[in-house]
Amino acid sequence: MHEFIQITRHRYEEPYAINLVILASNGMTSGGLELHINPDRILELGQGLIDFPGNQTSRYLFQYGSEYPEDRFACYFRLHAYALNSLESYLLSLVN
Repeated sequence: MHEFIQITRHRYEEPYAINLVILASNGMTSGGLELHINPDRILELGQGLIDFPGNQTSRYLFQYGSEYPEDRFACYFRLHAYALNSLESYLLSLVN
């Protein structure tokens, strides 16, 4: 198994929502998730990743929805990007 991140966009109620299927592997384990998201939030995520990393301690956090049932969101998605010991090593954490 090799390392990868694959993002596939499916047409879904556009222009109000986009359906994304995200598959990822670190070479030892893999997983996937499906996300329905507002296009404006995708622009925010993209710009955040373009600006990341600024330095060796950079972090970027993107959240969509809520992990708490009482907030009554249909889903929760979190992408957390970390710069590791140099600007050549990164860690991405995806939670759905």
